[in-house]
Amino acid sequence: MQVINRFYIPTLFSPNNDGNNDEFHIYGTGVKELKLRIYDIYNQLVYESNDFQQIKSEGWNGEHHGKILPVGAYMWEISGLFYDDKPITNQGKVRGIVNLIR
Repeated sequence: MQVINRFYIPTLFSPNNDGNNDEFHIYGTGVKELKLRIYDIYNQLVYESNDFQQIKSEGWNGEHHGKILPVGAYMWEISGLFYDDKPITNQGKVRGIVNLIR
């Protein structure tokens, strides 16, 4: 059985509790392991997980320690492997920006 390596990171999300796009999720197939970190504009770590299933299903809700974070750009950073031991990248990158809008 062959698993296709696919990986997608969206560029924005809107945690405004309207039921649409309220969490920042990463999507993929063939993912063996993944670590995700999200930083604010001051390079403070605001979210971290190494549980791909949690990242894919629950995601990041735009909060840090229960505090609602402001609208703006947040940097994501990933590391991980697909099941064929190829490194995970998002269009060749391991860092990028996600915009939090409300």
